[in-house]
Amino acid sequence: MLTYQLQPRSLVLRRGPVPTFPRKATITVQCRPGHVFGGSRGPLSAIVIGSDALFDFDANVGRTLTIAKPPLRPLAAALPTSGGRVAVRKNRFSYRFTCQSAGHLATVMGTLHLTVPSIIGLGLTDPVTSYATTAIVGKASFAWQYRAAVQPLVVATPESIEANLAKALGHFDRLLESDSRRVLAAAHYVQVAGRLQEVGTSKWEYMAEVVLNYSKALGSLFGSRRDAVRRHLGALGYSEATVEGVFVPLLLLRNSLDVAHARLTGFKSGDLDGIYSYLDDVNKPMRDLIWRVLDSVAAKRYTLRPIRNRVLSATERRAIQRVVAKAKAANAAGAA
Repeated sequence: MLTYQLQPRSLVLRRGPVPTFPRKATITVQCRPGHVFGGSRGPLSAIVIGSDALFDFDANVGRTLTIAKPPLRPLAAALPTSGGRVAVRKNRFSYRFTCQSAGHLATVMGTLHLTVPSIIGLGLTDPVTSYATTAIVGKASFAWQYRAAVQPLVVATPESIEANLAKALGHFDRLLESDSRRVLAAAHYVQVAGRLQEVGTSKWEYMAEVVLNYSKALGSLFGSRRDAVRRHLGALGYSEATVEGVFVPLLLLRNSLDVAHARLTGFKSGDLDGIYSYLDDVNKPMRDLIWRVLDSVAAKRYTLRPIRNRVLSATERRAIQRVVAKAKAANAAGAA
């Protein structure tokens, strides 16, 4: 849980004198999107009683947006807790408590930034994320911000992008052949991983799902066994150092570190720095792998593994039938 969001952050004094402790502190978590908390128009997964519901169905993507007119009134709630007082006003969650030290303040700010959306999301119609977390201690104002960030960039020209696009189109027919389903599936999973990094509040919000999709790409191409992955990567010309240092870690993370299986173990951000550094730039070698497979298949230097099972097994069909039967029963019970 939260393993990939434990990025190194620092408590930043934005203004005012350094406070003495212990003393009262108020931490505020600003959440997005703001319209979920009322006061402004925006799509909701709810019909607001007392407002007209404007439905907008986009048949291109199959998404229905519901907009209340007038919008939901600004939400407000407050309750005492064992350690202080919590409140929500519009899109700002606040927690007032007695802070014992600067370290205590940083710990509480980090905890709230990561957990508030999950907690208050239980009571909202739509999911939200944390955007900015700040604190007021006496006359001092603090922010909880990333210490640094790495953003790999590709150096490109219009000509190089057009050349790559033409190269991709040159594989169009081959990718749509049934025998190329493995590489098309791998390209899809790499695309999904890239999308997840773009749509998150930061590229780390869905990093566990990013790792999962990269491991699916490897599995689509080479199968689920690590030795098979190693063997096929070697056949494609990758060195042992690259195989073990770039690709195998994705399989290890998938199985062992909060990706495919729930993990409740706590980590310190410093313990994970090496993993974060590795994941910063894993997109490029995964994209390059797709190119290498395509080029190697086209040049007849490499042959994709045959797909043995192109239909669902009896066990898989029974599982689907059970799901469908239970869904129908649940819908019937709800209608009654």
